[in-house]
Amino acid sequence: MYHYEEPSLSQSARQNFVKKVYAIISMQLSVTIAFVWLNFYFKSFARFQRDNTWTFWLAFIGSLISLVSLCTYVVT
Repeated sequence: MYHYEEPSLSQSARQNFVKKVYAIISMQLSVTIAFVWLNFYFKSFARFQRDNTWTFWLAFIGSLISLVSLCTYVVT
């Protein structure tokens, strides 16, 4: 029913891709853990975030811009 073609990338290229993906995910998780830790142990940091919601909106808008630019990028 399904006909699979030979993979277009070599084994080492696929392994390098997986390494890069895991590196990106690890960095994202590290940054998230750092912010949670800062909020948990430093009440002044949590208060700053609560009182200055512009930081949330700035990060939110930056994320949306990144997402839209990644989704609309066309390889030429």
